Amino acid sequence: VVKTVRGGYDGRGVVLTRDIAQAREVVAGYLADGVAVLHGLWEPALAPVLDDSERRQALQAVAARRRAAGRYPEAWALLGRAGAWEKQLELVVEVCWMPVPLVDPEVLSEWRRELAVRDPNLPELDLLEGESGAGGEVGDGGGEDEGDG
Repeated sequence: VVKTVRGGYDGRGVVLTRDIAQAREVVAGYLADGVAVLHGLWEPALAPVLDDSERRQALQAVAARRRAAGRYPEAWALLGRAGAWEKQLELVVEVCWMPVPLVDPEVLSEWRRELAVRDPNLPELDLLEGESGAGGEVGDGGGEDEGDG
């Protein structure tokens, strides 16, 4: 049985397959349509069905849906599980480009710590430092107003 998020009890989101080969075909079709959902609880069950590339693709497809829905911390975690580091960096830029970040500062601090372990010279770390409150407000230099003396 392969189940997607589309369809419900009407049977459109459920496919009964005769074997693993057919299940792979069904999953590949859903992935191509951008429909697949790979919940963490299903990963062990699908391990014999999906190769590593298909698993990463499914995780990234789900992450894209979470990102589009504004569920950025979930997207971050899925991209990390998929090993999609570049997409994580794109997500940092997306959530931090607004005057007010789209993600809680504590979450941004956690992301900064994760990225710093990977590469302490990433320019995105500077962006996260400003937005997470670790280095003051963005653009204020972290100091008092110098105009009033």
